[in-house]
This record gives sequence, C-alpha cells and structure tokens, in this order.
Amino acid sequence: MRAMIIRLQPKNRILFCKLEDEVKEELDTPKQKRRRICIPPPNSTSPPISISTSTETIPFVKVKSSPPSSPTSQLPAKRVKRPAGRKRPLKPKCTSAVSASPSTSSSSPTSSSPPLHSSFLTSPLPESQILHPEKEWPPPTPTIDLSAETWNMETTKDEAPIQPQFIPARTPGIQLSISKTYSRVDLFKLFFSNKVVDTLCTNTTKQGIKQKKRGRKFKWKPVEPGEFYIFLAVVIAMGIARLPSVTDYWTNDESFRIPFCNSFMSRSRFRTIMWNLQMSDPDEDEKNDRQRHTPQYDPLFRIRPLFNRMQMACKAYYQPRQNVSIDQRVVVSRSTISQYKKDMLSKWGYKLYVLADSSNGYTCHFNIHTAKSASTEKGPSYDAVMGLMQPSYLGQGYRLYCDNFYTSSELFQDLYCNRFVACGSMRENQKCFPQTKQNAMTKQSERGSIRWIRRGSLLFVKWMDCRELSFCSTIHNAFSGEMTRKRVKSKDGKCETKKVNIPTAVKQHNQFVGGVDLSNQLIQYYTVLHKTRLWYKSFFFHFIDIAVVNAYLLYKEISELSGIAPESQRFFRQNLCFELCGERFPVARPSVGITKHLPEPLVDTSTVDKSKKASFGRLKCGRCKSSKTPWHCKACDVPLCLIVDRNCFFEWHK
Repeated sequence: MRAMIIRLQPKNRILFCKLEDEVKEELDTPKQKRRRICIPPPNSTSPPISISTSTETIPFVKVKSSPPSSPTSQLPAKRVKRPAGRKRPLKPKCTSAVSASPSTSSSSPTSSSPPLHSSFLTSPLPESQILHPEKEWPPPTPTIDLSAETWNMETTKDEAPIQPQFIPARTPGIQLSISKTYSRVDLFKLFFSNKVVDTLCTNTTKQGIKQKKRGRKFKWKPVEPGEFYIFLAVVIAMGIARLPSVTDYWTNDESFRIPFCNSFMSRSRFRTIMWNLQMSDPDEDEKNDRQRHTPQYDPLFRIRPLFNRMQMACKAYYQPRQNVSIDQRVVVSRSTISQYKKDMLSKWGYKLYVLADSSNGYTCHFNIHTAKSASTEKGPSYDAVMGLMQPSYLGQGYRLYCDNFYTSSELFQDLYCNRFVACGSMRENQKCFPQTKQNAMTKQSERGSIRWIRRGSLLFVKWMDCRELSFCSTIHNAFSGEMTRKRVKSKDGKCETKKVNIPTAVKQHNQFVGGVDLSNQLIQYYTVLHKTRLWYKSFFFHFIDIAVVNAYLLYKEISELSGIAPESQRFFRQNLCFELCGERFPVARPSVGITKHLPEPLVDTSTVDKSKKASFGRLKCGRCKSSKTPWHCKACDVPLCLIVDRNCFFEWHK
C-alpha cells in the first residue's frame, strides 16, 4: 500500500498519510476521493485538517506533540464511515517511513499504525543513523571513563553520531513569489517598507521641531516619505563614490563634483535631515533616559524600532540552507556601548553576533552585544549562539560552523539536544577538552597526522598542519580518507607539494565557516558608514548596508532561478539609487567615435510658433541635471545642453 507524506510550511509541521487504495474502496464520489485522511500526532487535540490541491504555500499549522501514552491515543481523529457490504480495509502502514511499533501489535483490535515522525520527511539515512519514533532524542550516551582515555590514530575506525533529519521550517531559499517581477527598489523596500519610512519621517519631524524650539538655527520643514527615500538614495550613492567629507559631494569644482547628489537634494536639506535623524520617538527617549542605571533601562532604545524591523525582515524573506555560520561583526564607532578589540583592524566599535548562510553570505539573523546582555551564567558566546539558533525559525537538522570563541562541549551538547549539529575550532586549554597525554601528538609528528577521542556525540580531533589544530564536532567521524595538498619540507630542505591526510571536520569547517566573513566583505565594498558623533546613527548606516546587501542577494537568487545573468553589486546599487529617486538609470555612454552622435532638436521646429521655438519641448539635461535644453543626441536619445557657456554634449561623449 502506497503512502505519501506531505509537509506543511513554513513554521510547524503535521503529517498526513494519503492511503490511495483505501480511499478508492471507501469513497465513491470524485469530491470525496480528493480528501486526505489526517493522522495527528499522539495525544493531539487539534482537529483533522485537509490540504488544498492548489500549488500555493500552505500556511502555518501549529500542533504540539507528546510521547505516546496508549494505543487508543494513536487512532485517527476522524474515521471514514464504511458503506454497507464492503470489507474492512487493511490497516494503514507507511512502510517507506517507519516500521510498526512494538506497542501496536496486530492482536489488539484497537491498534493502528504508529504515528509518523517528522524526521522521515526527507531522504532516508543509513539504518544505523535512522531515529525511530519510539527512540528518545538525544540518543543515550554511554558512560565514559575519562581516566582511561587515549588518543586514537587515523587508522582506528570511528562512527559518526546519529544525525537529526534536515527538516527546515520552510523551503530553503527566497520566500517570494517567483511568478511576480521584483524591481530593485521592491527588494529594498522589503527591509525599508513604507510603514518603516513613515515612522522614521514622523520621529525625525518631531526631533526637528524640538530642536527649533531650543533655538537651533536651520530651515526646517516636515520630512515626507518620498523625500526620505531620496535621502536614502543619496546615502547609498556616497558609499559608491567615497569622499573625505560629506560637503565634498556638493562642491562647485567640476573636477571633483558628483552630479547625482546635487541633482536630487541640496546640501543644506541633506544636512538638516541628518542632524535631526531619529529612529525612536523623542519623547519616549527622554523617559528611557530617566531610567538609566535601573533594570528598566534599555540601552538600545533609540534604535529599537528599526532594529526589530530589520531582524524580522531578514528572517521573513529568506530561509537559509543547511550549512550556516555564526561570527562577530564590528560596526566602527566609539560610545558607551562600543568595545575595544585589539585583534581587529578597527580597534573600537560595536560588536554584533551574526547568523549567515554559508552558501551566499545572507544575513539571516543578528543581535547586538551590550554590557547588559553580557552578564549571564554560561557566558556571552553561549547565549549568542543559543539566541540565534532558534528552532521556531530554522526548524531542525541545521549544521552550524563557528570559531573557537563559541566552541564548547556544553554548547554543542545543548544544540544536539535541540536537533542542531555543530563543528568548530577549539582551544586546547578549555576544561572540556581532553587533557590525556597517552598516544598524544608531538611537535615532531608528520604533517597530516591525526589524533581523535570520542565522547558520545562529541568528537575531539587534532590535526598537524603548520602547527597543531584542534576541533570539536557533532557532525563528522574522525577520518574518512580525505586528502589535501600541502607544501612539505623534505629532509634536504626543499619544499615540495604533497598529499596529506585531513579530517573531514577540518575540511568542511574551512569550507562553510566563512558565511559571515562573506557577508562582511560584501558590505565593506560599498559601505555607507561615515563618521558621526551620535552612536545610533552608526547603526542606522549599518542597517542600510544590511538591507542593500540582502536585497542584492535576493536579486541574485531570483536572477539565477529565472536564468538571467545577475549584474554586479555596484551596478545594482547605482540602479537602486535612481529607482529610489523615481528615475531610470541613464543610458550608457557610447564607446564608438563621436561621428555617429550628432545633436538634434527634440521637436520639429517647423510646427512650432516662432515665439516658442527656444522653450517648447525642452527637457532636463542628462548630464548636468541643472537646466533644460531643446537638444538631444540622435544616437543616445539623451537630452544634452549645447550652449556657449556649457557644452554638455561634448562632455557626455568625451
């Protein structure tokens, strides 16, 4: 009897078993044949739920499961009435997923098939690594005598621990409709939506009025959402062309002038908005400041509205693939919550804990480290990982890769209990690391030598490269025959390339640990961050960086699914700036000679009154953006000035 398992997306899952042969016997009408028979988890109080035959995304269905208590609790929630004269159908069995439970023997008249376990929704694992429903998770760990521990060599066989099935909360990848066309500004507005911009405009306007009442001398008018998007476009454009000072973008020197900024916003208006930029309500800020040095004080209150929105948007529109990484990110600035990092290129800055997809560097989730959050029992590194690895958002079966700042046996065991596995480099001076010297590695060991010890699901492995490296993993076995090329010095002093052994944990750690580094690299290419006196504005610039880079990665995913070659991040940012301002990207300048490009009037002057020939049909110049012109290039179809004082036609084609 065939069985089909259907998984609900995106957050929680309930299992359905469609028994085709039984439905054909019991149901007569075509409408009834399309019904699904619901087999809920044991002790579930949720009613049966039918699934639509359409291809749309199935909404959340939240069902809490508990261990089986009695055979009667495993019966279907609703039984189909059998027509008179029909034989009793066979009991449903999903043999492709799980074998019958010992507690449900055929001798009991009320017994039925055991409940399907969520770990069988993906492709089956080897029989030794399959977790059956009647087995508890995590698997029991045998008692280990630490005094008798000894380091094993690569020739000793090791078996990987039982792995949880990879069951993401949603289908990995973008969570957008592929049939819909998304422009660059549409993807950016997933993070800076109209509602978010309305809040920023309201709070900024309140702050501007408040500063005017205090006697600050500047021209002020309320900020509108369309104007604020232009303000964001100018900030993004400043990241593409870096200049020493903000005022340099509006210089009158033609040699260093950037026309984009002056074309859409004046310098005084830009600086006025920047002076009064506010993410939270100014009145609420004063209430929070009065609670300083109390438990009710929130050090991140000034960025809390935009911070929460960015966290939700990063998680909502993308589901990471199986391999993820966690690492730190530093936003360069200096204030009361910034930290000193002697190993970093920028010594002072704000520390963020970031969860990123190892395949493309998408920022899936992030938290900001503060002094208040550091005072925990198990340490900031433990809390940072457990705060980012959320089963309600991710699902189960994810593989985490991290460095030695986060790796600990306690953390990896707790992740294993939550159905996450992990791998990371480790410091040998940690208490949980094996300290035995029996058969240990020495400095004279050959390159590629391996030593390992297993404690239940935890694997501690050492590998000799240029120096001795230590790792901990709940994913891999000790050695599976992997080789890598290394330059090794021979006895005569010459270096030669040689194949040496490498543990699987080390090879895959080097492959997948750089997800956050890739994200940081994409941000630093065209970062919009510049010097400011107020700490919360540094976070505002960083939120723009996260939004632009994540929007670009979503654009790349959509382009690859559509079979279109994606453009570079630089051109994506340039096009995004013009789309935020409501204009299209200008036509590219020609690469051929100027002989094919000649000036031509925009309108036919023979049909225009003589008194209006000089002004009729004029358009804004595509180069200087400061005046209107009746001329355009015939080949480029771009309006260009052609007067004695300003020859934009020549400068455009130069």
